[in-house]
Amino acid sequence: MATVKKLFPPAIPQQSVAEDVQKVDIANVLSYDRSKVYMSDLEAALFHSFHKEVGALKVIEEGDFDHLVEYINMLHKYFPGTEKVMTYLTSLKQSLRSKRKKLNWNQWHQILNASKEIVPLREKYIGCLSTQPGLREFPCALWQLFHVLVGQANGSNQCFQVLQAMRNYITSFFACVECRTHWQDATTDLSVVNNGELCSLYLWRKHNEVNRRLNGSPTEDPYFPKEQWPTHHMCKRCWNETTMNFNVTEVKKFLHLFYSSSNLSFEYMDDEENKTSLHWSPRKCDEL
Repeated sequence: MATVKKLFPPAIPQQSVAEDVQKVDIANVLSYDRSKVYMSDLEAALFHSFHKEVGALKVIEEGDFDHLVEYINMLHKYFPGTEKVMTYLTSLKQSLRSKRKKLNWNQWHQILNASKEIVPLREKYIGCLSTQPGLREFPCALWQLFHVLVGQANGSNQCFQVLQAMRNYITSFFACVECRTHWQDATTDLSVVNNGELCSLYLWRKHNEVNRRLNGSPTEDPYFPKEQWPTHHMCKRCWNETTMNFNVTEVKKFLHLFYSSSNLSFEYMDDEENKTSLHWSPRKCDEL
C-alpha cells in the first residue's frame, strides 16, 4: 500500500476542480458568436476524422476503403478550403490512388504524416467548443462540415452523391457504433432526394430529428441544448408565429445564407496569411 500511495498522490477534491474548469469554460465558450460558421471548426473536423476515426482502424479495406475514397473525393470537390488545405486534400487523394483497395494503420499514418508538411491541421474548436469535457466538439463540427458540403452541392446533379458519401462515412468510420446504427436507420429514405434543391432541407430535417431524440440526454451540453434549429431567436421568419411550426421556404433561405462564404469566419485561426486564398466554388473532380 505504501508503494501505491507513492504512485498515486492525494487527489484534488473533485468538486473544486469541476468548479474551476466550469468557470473557465463558460467564460470562454459563451463569448463566441454562434451566428457564424468557423473555419477552425471545419478544419478540426477534418483533423479528427482523418487521425482519430479513419486513423483508428488497423486495416482499411473493401467497402471501408471505397468509402474513404468517396469521402476524400467529396472533400476535394466541395470543401471551401484555403490554398494549403486544398493542396493537402489533393495530396491525400493522389496517395490513395497508389493503393490497391487496402491500407493498414502504418500506411495511412505515413500518408497523413507526409501531408503535415503542406498544412499542419489541428483540432481547435470555436463555435463547437463545449462547456464540459467530452461534449459537442467533433460531432458538432462534423455536422457543420456536412451542412457546408451539402450547401455547396445543393442544386447540382451530384447533391445526392454527397449525402450518400456522408452516410457511408458514418457507416464505416464514426466511432460511436450506436450512432452509426441510428444514422443508417434514419437515412434509409435517402432516395427521396430526387431533386438537387432538396439536399439542404433533407439534412436539416435529419439533424433536427437527431436533436429531438437526444434532447435531455447525458450527451447534451446544458448551455447548448438540443433544440429545433434554427431557433426562433436566430430566425423568426423561419417559424410560423401562429402554429410555431417551421416555415420551410424561409428555412431554405436561412440555410443558404448561414452556410454561405459570406458567413464563414476565419477568426481565431493562427495562419493569418492563408485567409485570403479561399476556394468556395466546386472544383472539377476526377474519380479516384
